[in-house]
Amino acid sequence: MLRKILTFSIISGVLIFVISLYLPSFTQMRQLKEKNIQLAKEIEQVKLQNLELEKQALLLRTDTKYLEKVLREDLGMVKPGEVLYKVVQREQREVNS
Repeated sequence: MLRKILTFSIISGVLIFVISLYLPSFTQMRQLKEKNIQLAKEIEQVKLQNLELEKQALLLRTDTKYLEKVLREDLGMVKPGEVLYKVVQREQREVNS
């Protein structure tokens, strides 16, 4: 009977020791897998942004109408002799006063 208890104690001790060795590694591996998935998603988003920027760059190099649109809308440029008028809307509380 004493031999069974001693054998059970030794096996339990070894099992606890093995679990205590591998549990932190398992937890770390799970965290790294989650981070890997998150980074893969971010990479895909950056790739999509990169494709969009490449399309815009191509349009800026090849499409003069698109280039003019960007220059006018984003940079506020005008042709010689043109006058730029900007419509400024009042804030909501000023209208109600």
